[in-house]
Amino acid sequence: VTGPALKQLLKDILTGDELILDASSRALLSHDIASGEAVAEIVVRPTSIESLSNAVALAAKTNFSLIPRGSGHSYSGGTVPDRTQSMVVDTSALDQVIEINQKNRFVRVQAGCTWAALLAAVEPLGYRTPFFGPLSGYASTIGGALSQRATFFGSAMHGFSDKSVIGQTIVLADGRILRIGIGHDGQPHPQPGGPDVGPLFLGDCGAMGIKVEATLRLTDRPGAEVFASFAYPDMAALLQAQNDLCGIDGIAE
Repeated sequence: VTGPALKQLLKDILTGDELILDASSRALLSHDIASGEAVAEIVVRPTSIESLSNAVALAAKTNFSLIPRGSGHSYSGGTVPDRTQSMVVDTSALDQVIEINQKNRFVRVQAGCTWAALLAAVEPLGYRTPFFGPLSGYASTIGGALSQRATFFGSAMHGFSDKSVIGQTIVLADGRILRIGIGHDGQPHPQPGGPDVGPLFLGDCGAMGIKVEATLRLTDRPGAEVFASFAYPDMAALLQAQNDLCGIDGIAE
């Protein structure tokens, strides 16, 4: 399937807003906040998992590279095509908080949802996720942080972003939909027995599949937040202070 043929096939299965072909939009969505190497020939912005699955299945029949993209707040080139024959998959329209399960203390959210939107949904109920945002900021997406296995807010107590994940929905390279972990049907389940394949899709930078949904644990939101900044005479003193602080309950970063 050639580039023009792929575009026509995508027009047949996607709505007008889901397929982006104009030059300026493609150029914008082929960059992160630092730079871009090439402008992707095609950009898709699916509004449903079915649209994403169908688009990926078509692209799998071509030599087009697939580039998953969240908010584009990265600065390391993770969302930047290295050749024109690429299809950027912009997940920003998959931005819903699907379910907040207070009884079983988890939240199910689409990968294009921002951390700001997620926190706005759970914090009024007295919750937040153990990891609650990367260095890129609250305007970055859930899927981006999980793909990068990010650290920052909450990491001092709860580790990397992947440690908050108990379930995922992934679109594989051939368009198949894979659901792993728990939380998909809203019912309480223990972690499945046997090998856990979930970590294969965390910290993968999108190479193993395109994240569509994630189920994250919920923890209690602290009653108050305070901030402090310190200076140290040398690196050894700084590292010792970090080591001393990391075990204190409530330290976020």
